[in-house]
Amino acid sequence: MSGSVHQRDEDTADSSPDHQRQRTMRDDGSAEVYEHESVFCFAARNRRGRFYIPLTTNSFGGLPVPHVLLDSGCSTLLLPFPLDRGFPQDFTTPEYYSWAVSSSQGTGAVHSPVLKIKRRMGGKFPCILAGKDQPRLEMLRFHLGSQAANRLLDPALGYRRLLDANSLTKLTDFISVLGARESRERSYALLGQSYLRQVMYCQLGDVALALSTDFDGTENIKLIIGRYELKLAPLVESFEGFHDFEDDDGDEDEEDYRLSWDVVGSEDEVDEPDDR
Repeated sequence: MSGSVHQRDEDTADSSPDHQRQRTMRDDGSAEVYEHESVFCFAARNRRGRFYIPLTTNSFGGLPVPHVLLDSGCSTLLLPFPLDRGFPQDFTTPEYYSWAVSSSQGTGAVHSPVLKIKRRMGGKFPCILAGKDQPRLEMLRFHLGSQAANRLLDPALGYRRLLDANSLTKLTDFISVLGARESRERSYALLGQSYLRQVMYCQLGDVALALSTDFDGTENIKLIIGRYELKLAPLVESFEGFHDFEDDDGDEDEEDYRLSWDVVGSEDEVDEPDDR
């Protein structure tokens, strides 16, 4: 990031949490590098009305997922199947992880199945969003398109042995119903209540924040959101294709949103004639 930050001699006032946050402010007063210790992650609304994290440094259980959408209406979590890189080797160790395929009611018109992976003995999965450690997740849930389903059924890949008979039946039935059609794979993570129920979720205007439940509310939350709005503006601008991202389920609104970080230009409005 460009710009310098304030550097002052340390004293009692300088060591306060509020002062430490202020020291992340640039000399011009913007909050481009501002961080609040109680904020786990942040997201910005795009012109499709979706809240995406404008950074690609995200991972779930060690699996990188560049694009993450926050959706408080999602009851759980939905991840893209790792077609290119596959799963980490220890994921395929049945003594450590359990695999199961279940039906889904809301992952597209075809109602694609989902793969659920849990760690045995009560272990949880690490989660990183925008490069920062998050509350851990009890389960990873992967959307299965036709390619992913066929890979799970392929004996040569070694995934089939991890699934019970009921899971295998669900996959073969899914492929059978599809016939010659193809069910598209998900390309974005849908981050719902599996994560959001562990944080304090706050949405105002074009900014969404996930805060620690330890946040005591004594600070001005609108001021915090305002500083994150300043922080998000350059991230959104530099994130290629950010405003084109849409939920893979295809539930697209016709209306484009006017956003707080939109640059107002002469083409945005038509002046009324002087004699109106």
